[in-house]
Amino acid sequence: MILAALIGGTISSTAYVIAIQMVGSIVVPISVLCPAIAAILGKVLYKQELNKRMAFGIVICICASFLIGSTGFTSDGISRNTLLSLLIAIIAALGWGFEGCVAGYGTAMIDPEIGICIRKVTAGIADLCILLPVLGMMAGGVNISVDLTMQAFTSGPAMIWFTLSGLLTFMTFMTWYAGNSMCGAGLGGACNGTYSFFGPFFCLLILGVYGRMDGWALPTVAWIGAVEMAIGILIIAINPLNLLKRKKIEVDVDETA
Repeated sequence: MILAALIGGTISSTAYVIAIQMVGSIVVPISVLCPAIAAILGKVLYKQELNKRMAFGIVICICASFLIGSTGFTSDGISRNTLLSLLIAIIAALGWGFEGCVAGYGTAMIDPEIGICIRKVTAGIADLCILLPVLGMMAGGVNISVDLTMQAFTSGPAMIWFTLSGLLTFMTFMTWYAGNSMCGAGLGGACNGTYSFFGPFFCLLILGVYGRMDGWALPTVAWIGAVEMAIGILIIAINPLNLLKRKKIEVDVDETA
């Protein structure tokens, strides 16, 4: 659980934030490859189910990620900045896939509240004691990290948003851990991965429309890829044919009654 927290909480979360800062919300659907990765790792490590339908859903997700990534191509090819950001987003997906697989297995034996406590405490200590000093030294000195941290903690408006974000993150990851332990890493990660659509959508609404910040609008192709990603995730999660069969049974029962 501690290893999963370090990989998913420190490495992946940092990679995700860096990628978003580089090119915006286009990297959100790319990072949603984590359910597909979790399903594969769940099969390899814990012998969890990975049938043909789930494999087909994984293929759809991969195709959607390439479709979204294609929006970074211009007449001169893909820019170095865009390519780097997409690779960083894939690092986030790999880490979260590993975390979902391992943490889902772990929370099958312990309460999700304990699991998320281990995750947040471990990631918080690693971020504060390891990540911030390393990033500070890369930027020119440890004092930079200290100054930025003090500015964040002493900024009233910033702390309001940090607190709100932390509470929502707690709810998100606790339910994710609980879902993975109940239905497996593939299915749990697939349901969680619907943020491939909601992530860019709320970035557009809150940052683009409300905050009036440039660069948060996505091209039509990226939206199509995000919807395709959500469809692939749902195929991993459920069998659409079962829904049709259930509806037919309900109709037959109503006609009989």
